[in-house]
Amino acid sequence: MPKIELLKLTSKQKRDTIEKLIESSSPTHAFFLILIVSAIITTFGILMNNVAIVIGGMIVTPLLSPILAISMGISMANPKLIARSLKVLGASILFVVAISVVISFFVINKELNDEIIARMFSNYMYFGVAVASGIAAAFTTSKDEFSERMVGVAVAIALLPPLVVIGIGISFWNLHVLSGSLELFLANLLGVLLGSLIVFSLLGFYPEKKAVQKELKEEAKELAEAKNGNNK
Repeated sequence: MPKIELLKLTSKQKRDTIEKLIESSSPTHAFFLILIVSAIITTFGILMNNVAIVIGGMIVTPLLSPILAISMGISMANPKLIARSLKVLGASILFVVAISVVISFFVINKELNDEIIARMFSNYMYFGVAVASGIAAAFTTSKDEFSERMVGVAVAIALLPPLVVIGIGISFWNLHVLSGSLELFLANLLGVLLGSLIVFSLLGFYPEKKAVQKELKEEAKELAEAKNGNNK
């Protein structure tokens, strides 16, 4: 049975995708700098009730990369890639929430605006959007002809704003804001994981397990060298 053209990738394309995904989700100083900047932008945007600023933060954030790396690890049954990417995602979540808490703490008027309220509710439609966005994200990561659409995907996947609102909920001591935004973030996270997992599985990344091991070793070496350099 012939394979659908859209789902065809050469071994080189798969290796390039793996390299690009691991590199973009690597826990380097640059990764966390951009993450912090995007969290600051988004937090101010939400507190100012300014959707344009919020979108700017969503475009900048690298938060999508470790999530896609987790999906890649699951599709390839690679526990090392999964564990490594979970650690990066966990650290990213803590950074974003902490930044949001600190900034929100200094807000005098702690009333809920439209941008906060919009992140307090979740339903199956949000999950459906997240699944579709995960599918689009996996294709834009794997297929060069779709790469220019990555900005649109970053905006469609509402991962950063709910995280920021979690921090706002903590700072405002508002359980409804905290629980609602947490539910929305988890729905979006699971949706993106499912959608991207489907695509990575259909594209057949599993045979390239050696490429993942090679990239992870190189990443560990580079991170160790950077750490040693900072200690000198």
